[in-house]
Amino acid sequence: MSNSISKHKTLTSKIQPRHWRITDQAMENKLTSSLRRHKSLSAHSNRHRTMQFFDTFPRQLWFSGHVLFRTDHTFYFAAKLDCRPDGALAIAEVKGTPTFWWEFPDDIAVRLEPHTKLRALLPQVRIAAVDKRFDVTNRDQKVVARVLFSTFKADHNRGAVFLRTCSCLPVRGYARDYHSVCNFFEKNELDRVQLGLLEAYFDWSNTRPEPYRLKPRLELDPQQSALSALCATVRTLLRTARSNEPGIIEDLDTEFLHDYRVCIRSIRALLNQVNGVYPAEIETLLKESFSKLGKRTNRLRDLDVYLLERAGYQAMVPAALQDGLDTMFQDFEGQRKKERAGLVRYLRSQSYKAHMGELEQVLANACAADIDGKKRRNIGPIVSASLTRQLRKIRKASRQLNQDTSNKTIHLLRLRCKKLRYTLDFFSSLLYPTAAAQLANSLRRLQNTLGEFNDLSVQQAALMDYYHHVKNPDPDLGPAIGVVVGAMHHRQGKLRARIVKLFAEFNTAVSAGLIAELLGPLSDRPK
Repeated sequence: MSNSISKHKTLTSKIQPRHWRITDQAMENKLTSSLRRHKSLSAHSNRHRTMQFFDTFPRQLWFSGHVLFRTDHTFYFAAKLDCRPDGALAIAEVKGTPTFWWEFPDDIAVRLEPHTKLRALLPQVRIAAVDKRFDVTNRDQKVVARVLFSTFKADHNRGAVFLRTCSCLPVRGYARDYHSVCNFFEKNELDRVQLGLLEAYFDWSNTRPEPYRLKPRLELDPQQSALSALCATVRTLLRTARSNEPGIIEDLDTEFLHDYRVCIRSIRALLNQVNGVYPAEIETLLKESFSKLGKRTNRLRDLDVYLLERAGYQAMVPAALQDGLDTMFQDFEGQRKKERAGLVRYLRSQSYKAHMGELEQVLANACAADIDGKKRRNIGPIVSASLTRQLRKIRKASRQLNQDTSNKTIHLLRLRCKKLRYTLDFFSSLLYPTAAAQLANSLRRLQNTLGEFNDLSVQQAALMDYYHHVKNPDPDLGPAIGVVVGAMHHRQGKLRARIVKLFAEFNTAVSAGLIAELLGPLSDRPK
């Protein structure tokens, strides 16, 4: 913790510091001179400090109302409107620069985990501060309050001051003197502020973070052309996908690749659900291009998933068989290194950049060619027909589910549910919100269970395939994989029963009345 504040007993549980905004150096000088005429002041040497703020790529801490910053070797987790070191919610001395929540000491780790999960904490804004401290003393030369004038600058531009503050800090046992000093500043009609440094910095620099969304929230109208609606959604998804490319190349965390793939998969789902909107040759080009992009990243994502599940695999296996799993994961790490190197070369290649540029131009040209008159197709009827068709197919197929249903059938139902969820997400602004939320909630429970069931199927097959093709396997590898596959199979049995139950509940909830309510806004508009 910083020396000039933390080594003194400044705060009490009942009295909190007060902070005021001041405009310039002249005001600071005026206040200091005026205070000297009323109080006995003892000046200290200026203290220089640098605050490095950290957050994830989607700015999860900021949007949760928190900040993480470091001064020297100390990390502080605080509310974003209270960036004082002595007001932090958690503090820890840390050697080096941790990247993920689990690399921090427990006090901070438990606060970071719910917000950051698998995302890396990356350096964001650096702020340079200069503090001028004065001790207010009484006749006995006892310190009864402290006054701090602070200047904050953007560290990348040391000449640019974006905030000046004056703070009054209490000292235990001298509440009356503290309030007397505070009253002095209040009489000067200063504006009270909270020390939300990032808030002030973003206002000054006009760089306030925008919410990061994998699924665009677009305000559409049923009478809007299907082409303009589809173009707006696809182009937004493609921009989001491409914003993840630097993180994939630098290997900052596995979620960059995951989000890239989600965007590409979403575009493919859209193109399949809203057929015939683009000219045939353009639709074919887009479908083939985005399909290849998805396949190009499949193996790396699979390896990421296996490595992220390492602790779970190891927990299933007795200690005596751990060596077998260790050799397998070492092999996976080697495969990931090669696979990632190949993907990085691809993303950095001129052919990839040219191809993405071509796709963006094709989309721009297609979007500029909106058709009026008889050939124009509105988005409302298309979405209405698509949702009705998808719900009918899901309800019909799911009524046949039982404990003997094949994994393949469950997988196909999972894909249909995923497509339905995409449609709800993309076109939510066209639907009745209460009914859409009710359907989405039922669907979310289904998808979570179906997703886990499918992951277990894929992983069992992958583990068995790995064992059958690995050369010179460790003697413990076969038994270890047998234990893991057995545990996964047992878990699938439980999930299968839950899936049957969830689909029964889903079919009951998705009544004809709910569907009519959901699609009501699409039929109420004039043709």
